[in-house]
Amino acid sequence: MERESFESESIAQVMNDNFVNIKMDREERPDIDRVYMTFVQAVSGSGGWPMSVWLTADLKPIYAGTYYPPDDRYYGRPGFRALLQTISDQWEDDCEKFILSADSILEVIKKSAILPVGKAVPDAKAVSGRCVQQLTRSYEPTFGGFSQQPKFPQPSNVVFLLHHLATTSDTKSKDDVAKMVDHTLKSMAIGGIHDHVGMVRK
Repeated sequence: MERESFESESIAQVMNDNFVNIKMDREERPDIDRVYMTFVQAVSGSGGWPMSVWLTADLKPIYAGTYYPPDDRYYGRPGFRALLQTISDQWEDDCEKFILSADSILEVIKKSAILPVGKAVPDAKAVSGRCVQQLTRSYEPTFGGFSQQPKFPQPSNVVFLLHHLATTSDTKSKDDVAKMVDHTLKSMAIGGIHDHVGMVRK
């Protein structure tokens, strides 16, 4: 879609005339990606990327989907250009209908996501420890990182683990976390991920 739609001046014109456009890196904010992916799956029956989500000004999702061709094709699949214009027109005609539909879907998602209420709210130390355990289980020791192939940089995980290193007093946890972070960052560097513009060689 980046090549087909987002580099198209005519589609960009429709986007800029009718919407406030925000591009989100799902590797930087997997928490936000997870929320809106749940909405995509609820309204379309399946998920995937690229993911497009239309929101109200107060960030309620009102429409969503994955891949859209630039123009109508593929057995009646709407093109991105036409879809943008349709959503804009329908919002102008009856925005309340959109909002009520989004509210009803969000209520269903909330009910399905409700977890049993514990007797006490876990403290920050307990939550941090649980997160470290989850990242340790997903850690891939051969090439580093926290997933199998294909791998994408996940800086939020590394930043969290560095914060854990700076705040925990558990020596064993510190050693394990330090090894994961060190190996992951070195593997990224060996793999050629650098800030080539800002890097200065002496």
